Amino acid sequence: MSSATVPKQERGKQKHFQRQQRSSSCFLSFPPSAPLEMQGALTAKTHLRRLVHRQLAAKIMESFDYRTVPVPCGHTRLLRLPEAQHADSAASRLLNCYLKSVPLARPPEFTALSYVWGKSSQKTSIIINGRSLSITNTLAVALKSIKLCTAERLLWVDQICINQQDEAEKAIQVPLMGNIYSTATTTIAWLGEASQRSDEAMNYIASTGSAAIDVGIRDFKQLDTILATQEVTPVCGSMGENVDHAVSDLQQRILGLISRFGDLANLAVLPAVAALFDRPYFTRGWIIQEVVIPANVSFQCGSTLVRKDAFIAAVTFYQIQFNLHRLNFLRKFQQHKAQGKPQPISENDEILMGHLEPLVPILRAQSHYHDVQKRQDLTMLSLQRRFSMTDVRFTEPIDRILGFLGLASDIEKLGFQQSVSEAYNSTWEDFHTLVVGRMCRNGDYSILEHVQAPKSSPKLPSWVPDFLKQQYPPLRSSTQAPRGGQSLPFSAGGPLATVTVKWQFDEAAKSLCLPVLIIDKLQNVGAKVGSVRGGIQEMLDYFSMSREITTFCEQSIRLQKESSWIYSTVKRATEAPWRTLSFDREPVGYSSSKQRATSRTAAGYAEYMEILPKLLAVNGGRVSVEEAVTLSEEQERQIAEMPQQVRTKVATEMRMSQLLLGEEAAGFQARLFHLEGKRTFISKKGFVGIGQQNLQVGDVVCVTRALEVPFLLRPLTVDGLDCTYQFIGEAYCDGIMDGEAWGLGLLETRAILI
Repeated sequence: MSSATVPKQERGKQKHFQRQQRSSSCFLSFPPSAPLEMQGALTAKTHLRRLVHRQLAAKIMESFDYRTVPVPCGHTRLLRLPEAQHADSAASRLLNCYLKSVPLARPPEFTALSYVWGKSSQKTSIIINGRSLSITNTLAVALKSIKLCTAERLLWVDQICINQQDEAEKAIQVPLMGNIYSTATTTIAWLGEASQRSDEAMNYIASTGSAAIDVGIRDFKQLDTILATQEVTPVCGSMGENVDHAVSDLQQRILGLISRFGDLANLAVLPAVAALFDRPYFTRGWIIQEVVIPANVSFQCGSTLVRKDAFIAAVTFYQIQFNLHRLNFLRKFQQHKAQGKPQPISENDEILMGHLEPLVPILRAQSHYHDVQKRQDLTMLSLQRRFSMTDVRFTEPIDRILGFLGLASDIEKLGFQQSVSEAYNSTWEDFHTLVVGRMCRNGDYSILEHVQAPKSSPKLPSWVPDFLKQQYPPLRSSTQAPRGGQSLPFSAGGPLATVTVKWQFDEAAKSLCLPVLIIDKLQNVGAKVGSVRGGIQEMLDYFSMSREITTFCEQSIRLQKESSWIYSTVKRATEAPWRTLSFDREPVGYSSSKQRATSRTAAGYAEYMEILPKLLAVNGGRVSVEEAVTLSEEQERQIAEMPQQVRTKVATEMRMSQLLLGEEAAGFQARLFHLEGKRTFISKKGFVGIGQQNLQVGDVVCVTRALEVPFLLRPLTVDGLDCTYQFIGEAYCDGIMDGEAWGLGLLETRAILI
């Protein structure tokens, strides 16, 4: 019957029923032409179905209770992603998962998920065991993508499998994460959703990685040997007579690989690869142990996966290419210098300078972790040091320590093998202090080399490093070669074998007591420099510090003439400026190996101090190039013989070529990056050096048997033989870097650091 013949009251009932039908997906669907009587004749089964789905919808509104899936000792939870969902379910719009508890000693096969946590303010709900659980949007996207790509699987996901609201549970589960990732059948490193050119970058990494494996690049251990060989041999052609035949053969195959895929400097896909490495995933702190520990990892971006072995081989190949490119750049620079031309810098050169190294410390740690002998080197000190200058981010400050516990070989010595309850029962400042104090008590004294200012919190004791901030290069990284290169460590504290007194850490007072030798008090300090990186301002800052050191060294010689000599000879005293500015180290050729500064550094310093003032004046617009540089008589004669229309241009090129730093001066200037975050000083007796930017007049230069470098303390109070100090930080102090202070006849005293 048509709507026109249906009574008005019945038509109203029909429309009301249809509205109800549209508002709930659990109702049965009837053809529009069905009689109203048929629509009303619902069976008992239909009523039951309505009731079940209404109850399910109401149930979903209830929050998931973790107490329904307890985790006894030695257990963890696993998440099951079903392969399919019922299309007519009231919950079909939500991800429907199941959570269960399993023993870690005998777990079923499962996949661990490594991902970026995401913003806690941006959340969505999923269904866990029929109840609602709120998770971050980024995790929800990752789970849905993984579900689409695979059949049903068991997952371990920290955000879901650990009750994030239960501090007691977290204190027990967090130390198990290392065991969880090592037990997992596989780990998915979720880089995020696909974006413009991300598939192109992933496919390029996969293809170059597979090709690199085929030519013999199988792990990151080979990188140091290859780089060390590259730096002392030509880039192309003969690999050198003294090079190991196997390494030479591998290098020839690498050169063939570069010819096949193209040089990085001219590679069209490089911006896409750089954008992939710029993703937040590679700066997330927790991914370090999540990538290092598992034996089987796949990197996934969108729906594209790359195996770990191919990924590592590709990054290793990029590092080798980058080093070749660097060597070629330096050689071309010298050619352009000889021709009086500036060295052009391409867009890819700039990309290469900062985008291809975020994974290097992670992959080095991965190589060590899976080597039974080298795994012991991954102490908490080593891990914090490896990542102190990289952009590593943790959501919570306390995670800067917790994020490395699964990797640390000394976790038992630090007292955190079973639980980290101290982390969740105190502030992050107190927990960091506890860990650093225990490290010092265990003999890892050099952790103090990483104390820098300013700190994130005034509640941190002066002697506790703030690893939440990306650090300036400490003396160790500035003067010691990377793995594979030779270098000479400092020995300001004398032979380490002479260390007989252990440092005392007072956990209650949060103080550290150690024996020190006080050398002298600071009499004058240089100006603070800005934190601008690159450009004229950075050049000005470093040149200002160079000029300050030169002035202080001249004052030092006058002071020594009036009292007693610091140096063994007058000649050594005159070498103080360039030795101090270079931290008394220089590279061996183009290699990563380091040696004592020699006449090369002296020559570079002299040319740098002569040319840079002129260059800065011209670039700053204070003088013209004609005013800054005078041509020789021979150059003037050559110009006079040229056609009138080219004389001005040629004269300018000749003058500008004289403002280009030579090889030694350019190398000297390049090494001044280690002055970032530093400040110059001179002591009352004439000791000249470079320390942290927060040093001030009145601070004292000290050494101790346990540290390779000097350090600065700020006296606070005196109590008998004990003196309380604020720890300022490490310092380079010329004349006492090799243990000379122990021959000055000074007495050791106890210093209490607060």
